[in-house]
Amino acid sequence: MNNIVASSSMVSSKKYDVFVSFRGEDTRKNFTSHLYEALKQKNIETYIDYRLEKGDKISTTLFKAIEDSHVSIVVFSKDYASSKWCLAELSKILECKKEKGQIVIPIFYNIDPSDVRKQTGSYQQSFAKYNGEPNCNKWKDALTEVANLAAWDSQTCRSESEFLKDIVEDVWKKLGSRYLNHYKGLVGIEENYENIESLLKIGSNEGTEVVEGIILDLSKLTEDLYLSSDFLAKMTNMRFLKFHNWSKFTIFNLYFCNGLDSFPFKLRYLHLDGFSLKSLPSNFCTEQLVELCMHCSNLKKLWDGIQNLVNLKKIDLWGSRNLIEIPDLSKAEKLESVSLCYCESLCQLQVPSKFLGILNLYGCSSLKEFSVMSEELTTLNLAFTNICALPSSIWNKRKLRSLNLTGCYNLEKLSEEPRINDFDTLSITKLASNIDRLVMNIKNIQMMTMIWLDDCWKLVSLPELPTSLEKLSACNCISMDTDITQRQVLEHMLLSRIPYIIKHNLNCYDEEYFFPGDHVINECRFHTEETSITIPYLLKSELQGFIYCIVLSKGPLLKYEVLCSVYQDCIRVGWLERLLEYESLISDHVLILYHDINEFDIRSEEQDHFLSNITFIFEDNEDVLREFGVFPIYGSESGLKTVGNKEIF
Repeated sequence: MNNIVASSSMVSSKKYDVFVSFRGEDTRKNFTSHLYEALKQKNIETYIDYRLEKGDKISTTLFKAIEDSHVSIVVFSKDYASSKWCLAELSKILECKKEKGQIVIPIFYNIDPSDVRKQTGSYQQSFAKYNGEPNCNKWKDALTEVANLAAWDSQTCRSESEFLKDIVEDVWKKLGSRYLNHYKGLVGIEENYENIESLLKIGSNEGTEVVEGIILDLSKLTEDLYLSSDFLAKMTNMRFLKFHNWSKFTIFNLYFCNGLDSFPFKLRYLHLDGFSLKSLPSNFCTEQLVELCMHCSNLKKLWDGIQNLVNLKKIDLWGSRNLIEIPDLSKAEKLESVSLCYCESLCQLQVPSKFLGILNLYGCSSLKEFSVMSEELTTLNLAFTNICALPSSIWNKRKLRSLNLTGCYNLEKLSEEPRINDFDTLSITKLASNIDRLVMNIKNIQMMTMIWLDDCWKLVSLPELPTSLEKLSACNCISMDTDITQRQVLEHMLLSRIPYIIKHNLNCYDEEYFFPGDHVINECRFHTEETSITIPYLLKSELQGFIYCIVLSKGPLLKYEVLCSVYQDCIRVGWLERLLEYESLISDHVLILYHDINEFDIRSEEQDHFLSNITFIFEDNEDVLREFGVFPIYGSESGLKTVGNKEIF
């Protein structure tokens, strides 16, 4: 088999699958946000800019994002033409279509297509303001040309959900054909797959007994592959069968013409992506099976009855959206990992295995109940499920390390008295958006290092933080009070975290606290709305380092690099780098970092008690930095304190 198996690699250098151009005031809070979520659910990498426009000059970042996208979706709405940003985006999109073959998909959202094509109605009113603009005719031509492409019209659809579903499927297919075309003409690819297909359709029995494994990348199929029901019947020694699809865009599929008779008895590893049948054959023997992986299958159930799963360690049914039940797994005593991501029809689940370490139920949107017996559980992902409450037994899982409750919108509260002090460490990721406060006692969890609370819109306050906490993300927690949160984080750093770092001689690179806020608290004496600030004559003795409070403006950060250089007498003596990765900020946010003095090359004579002027300069290539403040931190007999600032607490 080795001479016919081809390796695969992603040949596309594009950063994004889709760029969305839209008028924020018209669609930001409704259609466009729904479209973005629908694309995200299909794992389609989408660039969408939620920032409010600042003047007429479009960001170079947006132009770069357009160039780095396979597809541009243009959402024409009533006031699309009233924005010069939108028109500039449209011109750039059309340029990329002509020069780079970019796919363009227009959407008419609550607007008559003829108004866009002919610039009548609200579009005529918008262009009345552009008389004398040098780009006026260019914008009109771009509107006419793009509006005459094959398009989607919201007024012809029965419901928005169906409209979005059709659009996403269209994008999916267009992206799929784009990826598939990359393989045409590559030497050996088509010939190798013709050989594989001919082997799978083998008519004679010669040689099938010696086959122990087959690997096929379904993404490279050039047509649908139909297999007979008994194609595995004679492969009695097969132990490894992998028909996988590395690409998220599927054009051609694998089909079994008259069902599937059986699998080889010795089969230990079964990976069948896109499995077209509703269940595995009734005589499917699982005694030797160690791993079962069936992504994006059409399964409604795996099998009937109880199977002897004595060797099974892993089940992965990612994207099997029609799956309604999981069979009795009481015999799967060695089961260690279960992944049922996006099994959207699954309502309940019981996993009796005592060795289960990982349970991933991300996107099981119908799941209301589940139970886990294992005391070995380390990772539990319940993101975007329909659960209303967590089983009390969860808090007794002493080995649990990571709990993800993102988007559990029906989850009203967490247990008020969890045995959380028994945990060694725990990372709570993105609590449900309707929880307004954390009643959990996390202060005494000595090994907790990270808390993610992103998108908890109703969360008004933080619990008391543990000394070990080095990273906090409360992105888009818009109900939190800026000043109170800043003071709480600064108090945490001064009273517990920085003394802990000093005592244990730790690297402070991972210290990062991120939450909503539009200003640096008034207690900070050294702050500026510029990109640099100079602090004169700091006392050298007992200086421990600096805390930075950085205010970043709202919008899609994606990847933003924080770069701070520190100069003494025009010579750089220190620098700090951090990389932030967030999808979108719906308000301004504060980032708090710590810069330890041991990371500086301070220039000063031993007898000199003061440092000369220290200048802090932040690079801001993306025009995101709004304000920053610097807190010099000093040691004293009573503990750490800030100098040159008002009392913080």
